[in-house]
Amino acid sequence: DWFILDFELHKKLNYFVKDLNILYRNHPAMFEMDFKSEGFEWVDFSDADSSVIAFMRKSENNNEILLFVLNMTPVFRENYELGVPFDGFYKEILNSDGLEYGGSGKGNAGGVSSNQRTKNQWYHTICITLPPLGGLVFKIERNS
Repeated sequence: DWFILDFELHKKLNYFVKDLNILYRNHPAMFEMDFKSEGFEWVDFSDADSSVIAFMRKSENNNEILLFVLNMTPVFRENYELGVPFDGFYKEILNSDGLEYGGSGKGNAGGVSSNQRTKNQWYHTICITLPPLGGLVFKIERNS
């Protein structure tokens, strides 16, 4: 029933689903390699204590790479250090905790730059803010 969108939180959830569909349609990393294992790579699934997982979706020829980071707990995590595969800028393109979706609006001010520091199997790290029970999507803009 469309009248349900008269309620603010329902309208904001509808806006979030709309943005998820835009993300899927506008980013080749979301669909080009759906049926190939090369289109997906785990970044970190070892932080069971914090219940945080991270993975990448890749387009053909790695022309576009998206990093997904999910915080599966109700704990707000500031300055969370994550090992990442590439040196560059990690542009935040979706934050499920955005104000426009009914969340707190806490995020990463548009993105973060990597640091040259080894963590897990990766030679670079990013320090990010993770919303509780939230997900972030970053578009990786690699340095040459």
